[in-house]
Amino acid sequence: MSIGEIEPLYRSTLVHTKSDARKHILIVEDDVFYRNLVLWILEDAGFRVTVAEDFSAAIKAVEGDQRVHLMLTDVQMPVGTPNGVAIGRMARLRRHKLPIVYMTGFYDPAKLWAVEPDIPVLSKPFTGQNLLRVVEAALYPAGPC
Repeated sequence: MSIGEIEPLYRSTLVHTKSDARKHILIVEDDVFYRNLVLWILEDAGFRVTVAEDFSAAIKAVEGDQRVHLMLTDVQMPVGTPNGVAIGRMARLRRHKLPIVYMTGFYDPAKLWAVEPDIPVLSKPFTGQNLLRVVEAALYPAGPC
């Protein structure tokens, strides 16, 4: 079997137009494995991606001059640092309409929805297809144009 015949780990189903093909996504993830995995999947799907491993890097990116279309943040961050919910709230203070998606392998999504009812939660482990589906829904709440 040749490399071209191997089935991909996921299939990108996002439909981009020339005006939105380079949506900018900020990933906030302290775990290097998930950070790199999400980066790879999103870049492969055509997104422009910035990564941040902690609160200060995330806020620096949010306060920067570049437009961020979506923030994808892990909930559990290192002990003694703000968690993803705090990061999301601080980001929203600076960019009021910034869509946010939480990723978690530890917290019950129902409990997160009780605190942040309008924010989607992606449970770890997840597939590339699940990631892209949740990202697309957050970027295009009414469906792709």
